Amino acid sequence: MPITRIIASLKGGVGKTTLTAAMAGELAERGKRVLILDCDANLPFKLWQNSEFVPPEIDIAPISNSRDLLRAIALGKQEFDEILVDLPAGGSQLMVNAVAHSDVVCIPFRAAFLDVKEAIATRHVCFDISREFRKAPAFVVCVPMALTALHLRERITREAVELLHSDPDLVATSGTTDRTAYRQLFNPETGGATLYTLPDTVTNIVSSRAQIAFLVSHIDDLRRRHQEIFGIHGRQPDEAIT
Repeated sequence: MPITRIIASLKGGVGKTTLTAAMAGELAERGKRVLILDCDANLPFKLWQNSEFVPPEIDIAPISNSRDLLRAIALGKQEFDEILVDLPAGGSQLMVNAVAHSDVVCIPFRAAFLDVKEAIATRHVCFDISREFRKAPAFVVCVPMALTALHLRERITREAVELLHSDPDLVATSGTTDRTAYRQLFNPETGGATLYTLPDTVTNIVSSRAQIAFLVSHIDDLRRRHQEIFGIHGRQPDEAIT
C-alpha cells in the first residue's frame, strides 16, 4: 500500500526540503516509485525536474492549494509507492489537509532551543488535526538535523535535551550530522542530485547515505509499531477537507 509522508514544521529553515530530498533518494535507491509534492512557493524541487542526476523513479509535482494537494495524493497512490509532501513553514490549510491524509509526519528540527520548541509545537498541531479529522492519531516523528551543532553549543544542547525530555510522548529518531553532502543535493551547477547519484568523492557521502538509510528504516519500524497499537490499516480521514 502506498505511504504518504509529510515533512512539516511551523518554523522555516529547519531542513524540511533537505530531509525530503534525502528520503526520496533513499526510497528510490530501494526501488520505490516516489512522488514529491512540492508545496513551497519557492519550488525548490524545480531544480530536480530536468536533472540527469535525479533517478527516473522520482517524479515531482508543484502544489499551490489544498484542492491540488488532495487530488495529487489520490492520483499518486495509483502510480507511486511513496508520496512525500514538502510543506511550507507555518500552519496553513495545506498542512491540515496533508496531516489529515498522512501515514507519517516528519518534523525536522535543528539543535537550537527555539527549533526544539517549534518542533514540539508542530507535533501538538498535528495531533489536534488528527483528533478532528482522523479515527486514529497520526504517526508523528521528530527528526534532528545537523547534529554536529549539538557538540559545539553545549548550553543550548542541555536546554534542548531537557525540553525534548519534558514531553514523554514525543517520538524522535536518529538524524543527520555533517551537512556537507546534503548541500550538494541542490547544487545549481549539477541541477540537483540524490545522495546516491552524487560522486563518492563528496565529503562524508558514505556516512550520509548510511544515516539516511537507517533513518528511513527506523521511521518505518516505528510507523508499523504505531499501526499495530492503534489498529490502523489504510484508514482514511473521516471527511475530505477543502
